[in-house]
Amino acid sequence: MEEKILKILQEINGDIIAYEGDNMCQEGILDSLQIMELVTELEDAFGITIDPDLVVIENFANKETIISFVRNIINETESGYIDSNGKSFSDVYKNGWGNRYPDSNIISYYFNYVRPLLPDGKGRRLKMLDFGCSLGANTKFFEGQGFDVYGIDISETAIEKCIDINGFDETHFKACDVLKMDSLRGLFETEFDLIVASEVLYYFSKRDVQRVLGLFRDAMSETGVIYANWVSYGSGTYGKYKGSVGRGEQISVEMTGSVNEPLKVYVLEDKDELMENFNMFHMKQIKRTILELEGDNVSFHFIGTKN
Repeated sequence: MEEKILKILQEINGDIIAYEGDNMCQEGILDSLQIMELVTELEDAFGITIDPDLVVIENFANKETIISFVRNIINETESGYIDSNGKSFSDVYKNGWGNRYPDSNIISYYFNYVRPLLPDGKGRRLKMLDFGCSLGANTKFFEGQGFDVYGIDISETAIEKCIDINGFDETHFKACDVLKMDSLRGLFETEFDLIVASEVLYYFSKRDVQRVLGLFRDAMSETGVIYANWVSYGSGTYGKYKGSVGRGEQISVEMTGSVNEPLKVYVLEDKDELMENFNMFHMKQIKRTILELEGDNVSFHFIGTKN
């Protein structure tokens, strides 16, 4: 990003690059016409919209200020999809949507691959975090396996229904946007032996997935295990979008089958891309499942450990 901005600045006015002062507008290095040209070039180059109210000399004082200014706008633009996706799901939860039964793949993978990796609790209940817990169907399954369960969802409606339907301890469940948090440890003041992220990570951008996975790793015990699944372009829902964006970029999906609202979705090209995203963990298993509906729906499953 920085190199692209510097190239634009060089093309508009090479003196901007050499300038080392604190206000090149007042010193006559950058004039108003060049600022307008710069705004247009930056908007085109990064797919952003710069509010006219922000086009003030303080944001164009020198090249460092401009780079910081553009970075902040990009961050705000990229994170805005979270509110949109969250609202879409909250709306359908209010209308009664939500899985009431645990995912069959999770049950199978738990007994065959996850359980053998879990630490010996030595008399204590292992702690499990269900990230994107929805109405708690998967969470309830893990409670039945003896776990002390916790859950996070961006939807307050989902959390309220999750607690009400299953009788969970309300202090163990929170509605929050994790991208606004520095740590998950402080949320429940504990660490987790197992973190499950089912049908949720692909609603984050590639950049934000790394932030979320970093929060997971920090919140896991030293012997902690992670399970997550992810959609691929080998799916009837997403296959038609293949090639419409670059690798690692989000697509805008008009209808996903469960939420009839536009959603931003990060769809995987292949298994290698899954491994790239989870490279901060030690991979134990990667599985691929095919669900035959109107066409093949291919998903990837990652099982790994913190250490």
